[in-house]
Amino acid sequence: MAKSRFAYRTIGEVEKLLGVPQHVLRYWESQISHIKPVRRGSKARLYRPEDVQLIAGINELINEKGLTIKAVQEALKSHGVKYVSDIGPVALDNGPMADISTDGDSDADDSPSGPAGQQGSESDDSNKRLARVFSRLEHLRMRIHSEINAPPAEH
Repeated sequence: MAKSRFAYRTIGEVEKLLGVPQHVLRYWESQISHIKPVRRGSKARLYRPEDVQLIAGINELINEKGLTIKAVQEALKSHGVKYVSDIGPVALDNGPMADISTDGDSDADDSPSGPAGQQGSESDDSNKRLARVFSRLEHLRMRIHSEINAPPAEH
């Protein structure tokens, strides 16, 4: 039986869902103050759905886009938690990782049938490609910003 998407998740469940090892989750928690799992009496970590979304965004920034923890902290400071959370959305229904916002069923009924419906599909593909390009550009902008503001390296 699958958990509700509103259910709290253990560190092991978050590890399986996002593919981030438990020791890395603990480290990120120590370095990024926005990650605040609830603690049970036994001190076991329980992650709320919004924690899992944030960790998915952090994972995307660090492991997929190559940002440092310091750059992620800067992104959280300058853009906020929602921005980072939206970068790496994940399906919390124990399904595969998916961008929930682009899988919406609301557009399914609006698309015309037949050959014209194919144009709607092409438009959706174009929108997804544009969103990916925008995401990459935003990533580059954040990296440039973090490099400009980084202290000079000692030689």
